[in-house]
Amino acid sequence: MKLYRGLGLTLAQQIVSGKEPIAPTSNGEFGNGSYYWKDDLPAGIMSALQYYGQKEGGWAVIEIEFGKTDIKTTFPILNFKDNGKGKNYDESTKTALRPVVVPEFGPDIAVNLTFSEFRDINAAPAEYALHGEKHTMAWAHYGIIAGPCARAPLDTNLVQVKFAGAGIDALNTCGKKIVMQGAPLNDTTFKRVSKWKLEARNTSFNQYFVGRNTVNLVIG
Repeated sequence: MKLYRGLGLTLAQQIVSGKEPIAPTSNGEFGNGSYYWKDDLPAGIMSALQYYGQKEGGWAVIEIEFGKTDIKTTFPILNFKDNGKGKNYDESTKTALRPVVVPEFGPDIAVNLTFSEFRDINAAPAEYALHGEKHTMAWAHYGIIAGPCARAPLDTNLVQVKFAGAGIDALNTCGKKIVMQGAPLNDTTFKRVSKWKLEARNTSFNQYFVGRNTVNLVIG
């Protein structure tokens, strides 16, 4: 699969050149780690613009080739996406119940959780008698966690993937390149881009980015 992530251009260049390793610098729905979009360049571009669009030096999207041979048997994977055969299958999100190892319960104790329940735990650990702040739980047992995104929960084509621990170690061995970049956005353009919806990402992609690798975006 191909993974896409938006970054500031300077950091993207350092990661691609091998001068800076990928690190667990983000917090999100799956806890602390490094987040990517699976096989979805338009989502990567939108994230780059909305989070790094006015970064000094410009914004960028990196692409990482991550195949089955990069998935090490030494770390478990937690994937809530399902083909319809899993227990408690949710057609609206194409997810199913999964046994999840909760760090504070012990390495061999798994609790059956739906994707919604897992996301709720990450959003409010204290309400479940767990330590940690919102979206910062490490879930260190899992090198990779995959599932839908709360910003577009019913978009079943959109899959975010979080890497942590041994998963990041594997990610750092993969090939990487910058596939899209641009200069910092002016205030008017950034304001408009900030209102773009993930569900409509292909519309903006086809209008401004398709077939290009450098876009100095100006709208209005």
